[in-house]
Amino acid sequence: MLRTVHDDLSDLATGDPELIDDEVGARTGVVLRRRLGIGGMSTVFLAERSGVTSPTLSPYTPERLAIKFIQVGTVLTLAKHGSTPIEFLKREVVALERLGALQPPSPFAVAFYGCGLSDVETRGGVRRLPWLALEYVDGGPDGSSLTERVERARPGVDPLRARRMVRGIVEGLLAIHRAQLVHRDLKPDNVLVAGPVDDEIPKLTDYGVARVEGLSTTVAGATLAYAGFEQLVSTVGVRNPLVGKWSDVHALAAVIWFILGGEQWYVDQSWFGGRRRSLRPAGHLHPGFVLDERLVDALAACLARAAAPRHPAIALTMPGAENYLQFCRHRYPAMFTGPERYADVDAFAADLFPVLDRLAEVWTERAARENRPATVYRPTMLVNAAGDAKPEPTYTIEELAAAAPHPADPSEPGLALAKGAAAFQADGRVLAVSGSRLYFFVDQRPFAVASPDKARDAEHRARLRETRWVCWLGDLGYAIAGPRHVLTLRAGQWRELPLPTRAAGEVGEIVACLGARGRLSIVTAETDDGEGGPELWRTLDGVTWTGPTTIPFNGGEVHAVAEGPYGTLFVGARGKKARATFLAPDGGNVVYTSGLASAGDLTVATGGNERELWAASSAGVLRFDRAAAEAETGELGEAPVAMALDLVGIPWLVTERGVYRREALAGATSKWRRIHERPAAKPAFAAIGFTPEGVRVLDAGGSALRIIPADIAQWRRGERAG
Repeated sequence: MLRTVHDDLSDLATGDPELIDDEVGARTGVVLRRRLGIGGMSTVFLAERSGVTSPTLSPYTPERLAIKFIQVGTVLTLAKHGSTPIEFLKREVVALERLGALQPPSPFAVAFYGCGLSDVETRGGVRRLPWLALEYVDGGPDGSSLTERVERARPGVDPLRARRMVRGIVEGLLAIHRAQLVHRDLKPDNVLVAGPVDDEIPKLTDYGVARVEGLSTTVAGATLAYAGFEQLVSTVGVRNPLVGKWSDVHALAAVIWFILGGEQWYVDQSWFGGRRRSLRPAGHLHPGFVLDERLVDALAACLARAAAPRHPAIALTMPGAENYLQFCRHRYPAMFTGPERYADVDAFAADLFPVLDRLAEVWTERAARENRPATVYRPTMLVNAAGDAKPEPTYTIEELAAAAPHPADPSEPGLALAKGAAAFQADGRVLAVSGSRLYFFVDQRPFAVASPDKARDAEHRARLRETRWVCWLGDLGYAIAGPRHVLTLRAGQWRELPLPTRAAGEVGEIVACLGARGRLSIVTAETDDGEGGPELWRTLDGVTWTGPTTIPFNGGEVHAVAEGPYGTLFVGARGKKARATFLAPDGGNVVYTSGLASAGDLTVATGGNERELWAASSAGVLRFDRAAAEAETGELGEAPVAMALDLVGIPWLVTERGVYRREALAGATSKWRRIHERPAAKPAFAAIGFTPEGVRVLDAGGSALRIIPADIAQWRRGERAG
């Protein structure tokens, strides 16, 4: 039995107890490890799951999760109001279940894995307390909440990063509203964040006061600095008809203001008189937002309308609205003057994103002229190798077997992942193509993702068979691409993205694909109708393409593309001779001619977070800067599969049978150390990804290698390795 001597349950994880669902009398296989946080009504613990199969928990439940317990004091308070913990939690459970119904689930809402009741011995006797099993969000050294990330951003959150953050939060809120929920308590502390600063996933959480369509029970709930005025007149147990999607719009605007301004929008009582202060005097507004006065004023006006005290006209049509209006007029007269608030998130976003996009463009142009990065990147580190008076880096390596796909498909002989046809989200989840099926991996459990349109299932399967690349695009979802198609998977919906076209003439087949910082980049092959080279096309919205930009490539074929803070690297070959070109945002370019003679066909690449980029072929690894290319290894002896940066900016390389990490040597030299060799009897490697828990290398059969560097703690603390 679980035991505690504190009503807030702060000591509940002492001794690593196992969680038992006493309502059904079943083990969960979940062990409480440590307390994560204490709130006003609940306490959250980090937990780990063993191999026990539990009827209480979803098959999607990962190895590490968060367990949220309702506190003893909350149970006593509910009893005084004639309610029970089960009734209280029902709202949150239903909300979470609806959000989890999408396959794959939205990455912008914290996942739900189940709930139960456990007997806890307290000072007042044994109480049966409810708990929720939720996604554990580990943000690593950058912080796990939006509040932490914004407070650490100096000189403020830049326009590109802000746009990515806001798009993710908007996507999460749209998912909530599509599930017929109103969050009612959106604020920075209720937005968790996974991933490094240049690949963040904001995740909405805490649905304890959410309004759930179809449930008659309701509770009053509001955070003063974020709630619309209509929420402040709610009463316990009575459904307030003035509360709706527009209430979340108000909170969303205040959250966005916090991201941009670096501080809370509401500061004094003038807020309740309808005053909404401008962004310009905000204490931590990034300089990139004030380059164009008209744009920053348009942004401030858009946010002010989204947080307008006056609710939209649709609120007045809700049954029972008149009963609240007289009291509202007396207490908050500002609710009846000025512009009406946006009625929903879509209407707000339609005005907001064009301004944010343009601000990002203006800042990017300025940064390019000043030859500096336009957005923040994870720190770049080097691991010191042996020979520099320091011990050689060590690694813990563990084999992780793949579970059988769920549901099973007799038409597929088994998992057979092709290299490049798998992509990791920043939270460690993976989307991968195997044959004509699409799978979403949670740890080592692959779940088949069915086409939501049964009439197009055969068409989608045909596209999947032709797929060569899967790219994670943040709020745009995933891109699933082949030489002649780009599918997007977003919020459970498959869409065919029309390929680029030109007014006269043809566009070549797709030869390379990259998802980075919320946009998709593709390279198409050279054609007679182009300008004499492969062509680069990009989309920021998943609808329209910008481009083309002709890539000077000396008659070669592009096989891989990588981005860094200072530009984009394209690599490939002409015959057996390597080709490489670097394009800078200011229009400058470098066509590399030296250092490529023995490089062979470059098929993978990654960009560092300074001025370095890397590419590899079976002949070895090359390092590129704006001036030259130089070899950093000798022959690898096998085909490269992937290159990527880990959470602290160290590049890794995966070949069919090997895993390499770049290490610094004395002086300015470096080496790529082979830290694992795959036995010939096992499937070849297919993809690599990173979380604060370590490195995961996925093989073609769906199994994985988990590698934990000895310096893993430095990933969390942000200390410099070596």
